[in-house]
Amino acid sequence: MKRIFTIAFLVLIFVYNLKSQDTTKGKWTNFLNPKIGFTYQNSSKAGSEESNVQWLANLVAKSSFDAVHWQISGSLFLNYGQIHKSGVFPVKNQDDIILTITPSYTLDHLSETRLFLETTFETDLRPGTIDTQKTKFLDPGFLNQSLFLGQKKKAENKDSKMKFEITYGLGLAYQVVLTDQFRYGLNNTTVKSGLEGLKQTTLEAGMSGLIETNYTRELASDLTFAFGLKTILFSKGEFWKDAEKTRVSMLMVTSIKYKFISLDYSNRTLYDASISSVRQMNSTLLVSLNWVL
Repeated sequence: MKRIFTIAFLVLIFVYNLKSQDTTKGKWTNFLNPKIGFTYQNSSKAGSEESNVQWLANLVAKSSFDAVHWQISGSLFLNYGQIHKSGVFPVKNQDDIILTITPSYTLDHLSETRLFLETTFETDLRPGTIDTQKTKFLDPGFLNQSLFLGQKKKAENKDSKMKFEITYGLGLAYQVVLTDQFRYGLNNTTVKSGLEGLKQTTLEAGMSGLIETNYTRELASDLTFAFGLKTILFSKGEFWKDAEKTRVSMLMVTSIKYKFISLDYSNRTLYDASISSVRQMNSTLLVSLNWVL
């Protein structure tokens, strides 16, 4: 667990140095967008009638600060939905928690090269299953730490209210996997966690690559298009000899919004042979009510 405390300590140092700067030369940007959508289906046949309700709640929150030398950004993605059928206990069909904190420091202003320290935490809200294994909050839980060199480019057009942002880089990373009953493979280094309710902590190190894009544009009055895509590669050990040692995580969120109503599509894809031999993917297309706060 010393590495986990090291992560927290490094993040605190970054935040402290950021606050020690003259914040009047920087700019805060905040974004909070909760959504909720419902689908109702009724099927009536000879001798039988069946109905079900599906609902999905989603929250996207982002905050960033940009100064001359220091920058810090954070994001939270919550996604949870259930299917309710008459006479059957509700079953979840979407469940994601992804929290990210990324301080960075500009090393060269001419090339806009930055040193990033990204910390991401992922787990589920409610009990579920992956293949035949049961899952729950922090079982498994993934804490990923990545130190990488990269760039963050921005473009903006005030006339069309267009904003585009791309972040990419390569570096070193390690992953901490917290488990209880869930059996996690490729246990390179496993130790007792020392935390109540957790039986083991698995540590893995390797190379990482990241690319993230965000695009928004006002198509007409009160009509806005938004697209976001983030892909992370985490290669463990001798990945060049065995492609299954590479973890691929992708999150895509896109929407067309008119006032408080939007058509939303989300796709969460994960491949990690230590979790399952098959790709895990959840995608949803629905009309939802949402607000930007």
